[in-house]
Amino acid sequence: MAKGKADSKPAAASARKTTKAGSDGKAAARARTSAVTERLRAAAKSVPTKATAKTTKKKAASKKKTVTTKKTVAAKSTKKAATKKATTKKAAAKKTVAKKVTTKKTTTTAGTKKKSATSKVAAKTTAAKTATSVTRRAAASPPPSATPAATAADPQSEAAAETTARKTTVKKKTTAAAASPKGRLTSSTRRPAPDRAAAGRAKEASVTELKSRGKPLPRRAIRCYLCGHCFEVSEKTMSTTCAKCHKAIKVEDVQVKSYLPVNDLQTCGHIRITKRGRVAARNIQSGKGISCEGSLEGSIETDGNVELGPKASWKGTVLHSRTLKISDGASLHGRVQVPWKREE
Repeated sequence: MAKGKADSKPAAASARKTTKAGSDGKAAARARTSAVTERLRAAAKSVPTKATAKTTKKKAASKKKTVTTKKTVAAKSTKKAATKKATTKKAAAKKTVAKKVTTKKTTTTAGTKKKSATSKVAAKTTAAKTATSVTRRAAASPPPSATPAATAADPQSEAAAETTARKTTVKKKTTAAAASPKGRLTSSTRRPAPDRAAAGRAKEASVTELKSRGKPLPRRAIRCYLCGHCFEVSEKTMSTTCAKCHKAIKVEDVQVKSYLPVNDLQTCGHIRITKRGRVAARNIQSGKGISCEGSLEGSIETDGNVELGPKASWKGTVLHSRTLKISDGASLHGRVQVPWKREE
């Protein structure tokens, strides 16, 4: 029994030692795993992920936006200040101009008042002089019984009476004009309306006088752009009817300075398109020719010449003309037939 107890003591001691060693190993393993996890965490923190990169980019973009918005706000404020200064300057200039105008008006009204006053005084003095002269002549003239020739009227007295009557009529007119409201004309100061019928009669009379004197009226030859019939008209005619096809035709020259959209541009005269002019038509017909510095769209038929400037352009189906002159830089899109003569 004593031997068994002695053997059991060293076995228990060895078991305790093994349990202590196992616990120490587990603690060391735990420490190692914790150190490894801490290292991995530190490495993960040090290495930026995609989400962190996106957030940084968003922050940078937001900062840029804030900077740009601040700049735009500052620029708008400066513009507003400049506009306010400009408006104040304009208002001050307008006020000064208005003051100058008012001062000029006052000076002119004062001058007119002075002139009217002086004219009234002069009229009064002249009337008094004429009255005194008439009275003196009446006193100096003999009675009617003494001289039979005194029955006739005195020409000087008649002239004085006429002058006084004229002055009274002038005074009445001036008073009526002064009494009338500003900006309106009375019956005495209003101009008569022009008589258009009388003007037309005067023109007809002048034409008949020229015919009676034997002087021929200036005329020019034209060709109808519808049927090709040739006849003569006066130089001042704007439109007429063809003697062959009995249709209304245009005779005057045409000048285009802006955009002109039309179905047919037709005249027996000349057509001119300026630099800013543009014609968009289906048919363009002219009797005397076409000169273009702008743009033309449509088929062209003319008995005269066609001249295209350096910046001119034409686009259409057919161009018929007697001659064609193209400057450097002009553009043409379509079929051209030159020389061309209209069939009668």
